[in-house]
Amino acid sequence: MGIPTVKTIKQRIQWLDGLKLGDQAATICRQAMEYAETGEVGKTLEDYFETLPRTTLPLWFNDRASYGERVDLAFSIMDYALETFGAESVQGRDMHGRDSFEYLNTGDAYTATVIYDNKTGTWKITSYGDLVEAYPSRFPY
Repeated sequence: MGIPTVKTIKQRIQWLDGLKLGDQAATICRQAMEYAETGEVGKTLEDYFETLPRTTLPLWFNDRASYGERVDLAFSIMDYALETFGAESVQGRDMHGRDSFEYLNTGDAYTATVIYDNKTGTWKITSYGDLVEAYPSRFPY
């Protein structure tokens, strides 16, 4: 399980200061990633989740949620916390999705964001432009 620390999130996502939640967004993101991996809901995440509009979230916290459903919910929560423009994905060479990654759209390919790499099963804080450039054989376009 590869999840960035709150400290790493704060260091790499340098635009947290301009958010309504400020640095607390880093803790919410970390706990959302932990929820996706383990199904455990941290206190800060639970409190934040209660403030979100139910109609825009894909599902509630659920003991029977699949891993994919937990990742989707984590991205929805982080999208609100970081005030981004939704979750997107980049398809790699493997057309079955094993080379793909998901990320929060910041509106700029080279601004650090939250990424889930389906190939490695890890969470990263980097720009999706840098990730694509780092692996030209995986993303040949």
